Amino acid sequence: MKFKPSYLYYGVFALCFAGFTYLEDTVRANYTGNSEIIIYILGFIPNYLPALGIPCLFYPALPHVFNKQSSILTSRYAHIYVLIVSQSGLIIWELAQIFLPRATFDLHDILWTIIGGFTFFLFWLYHSKKYGTVLEFQ
Repeated sequence: MKFKPSYLYYGVFALCFAGFTYLEDTVRANYTGNSEIIIYILGFIPNYLPALGIPCLFYPALPHVFNKQSSILTSRYAHIYVLIVSQSGLIIWELAQIFLPRATFDLHDILWTIIGGFTFFLFWLYHSKKYGTVLEFQ
């Protein structure tokens, strides 16, 4: 099997998805300690991982979903479009928790969502210098 640069994006998404699932189902559910640092980390990781992982899924998939020659979504600004869509969705979900019963709104969750998006941008920056943009993956 030939290596494709998009595999790195899909790998990051898989790690974020698996980490999120493991964290939610196992670690957070069974943590009984009183360490404020661990409680804080367990509180923001579920926001950070999707903010990094979701753009890593969408970005390399764009040429497969849209016509890669004519679509604005596969332009040289595709990483920005992916970030705007994913960050908007995650932040709107966090803001919606203000109005949902038994939901907890936390401003730190929005902060870590933005930090996760910035981490994606740094990953994209490194990756695009080494392998090119999404249009050059094929």
